[in-house]
Amino acid sequence: MAFTLTGVLFFSSCSDKNTDDPKPLPEPTTQCYLKSTNETSQGTDYPIVYTYGASNRILSVNEDGYIYTLEYTGDKVTKIESNFDDLITIEYGTGTFPTKINYINDSDTAYSLYEITNGNLTKDEYYVITDGQPVLEFVTSIQYNSDGTLSTITSQSYDSDTEQFTTESTVKSITVDNYKNPYYTSNALIIISLLDDNHGQLGKGNILTAEYDYIVNPASNIINSYTYNTNGYPLTKNQKGFSDETDYVFTYNCK
Repeated sequence: MAFTLTGVLFFSSCSDKNTDDPKPLPEPTTQCYLKSTNETSQGTDYPIVYTYGASNRILSVNEDGYIYTLEYTGDKVTKIESNFDDLITIEYGTGTFPTKINYINDSDTAYSLYEITNGNLTKDEYYVITDGQPVLEFVTSIQYNSDGTLSTITSQSYDSDTEQFTTESTVKSITVDNYKNPYYTSNALIIISLLDDNHGQLGKGNILTAEYDYIVNPASNIINSYTYNTNGYPLTKNQKGFSDETDYVFTYNCK
């Protein structure tokens, strides 16, 4: 009986192989690595250039003459030094987002603590060391929709004397495109975004429209228009709604 069953399985298998159509090979996945950005506002350019190593890791970032040099442990950035004598160290839990960033410049010391919820960075608290004690200065809270896109971003300053928070800015009514955000999947670019306080780069997609409300200015309705490359990454961005119209250009190495 066992011999008969084996024979049935063997011939059935051979028959399937002879009659099945061959399965198509999977399409190759193209990854685009951000090489540079250029922001143009009021006729002035603000370039950022990213230099990569052989393993497609960002080794240095030049922000208009301010140069970061990045060091890694595994696939995560754990140390950054700058040509302005900044020393930055980064700590992690188990995910891509950091849990703490430490800053040292000359005699000044500070750090940021981050909360991660459901795989998203949801809070950024900035502390300055004063007389050996940490003093909270700013808190940014980021909320997301269920699909990982940004919902609201609220930044507040904190007065330790009065123990009062003051809302400095709010970004709400956010809509995004269905294209690729070049910052979202790169650990190094996430860290750079946090150093620049650019929390709008942390969610899926690229912001199309949003209402920005700053304490020093009335609310502004922002509209971003993009062009994209064939791989779905932004090539250009035109931003309207603030006092000055701004244009951005992005370049990549896609492979």
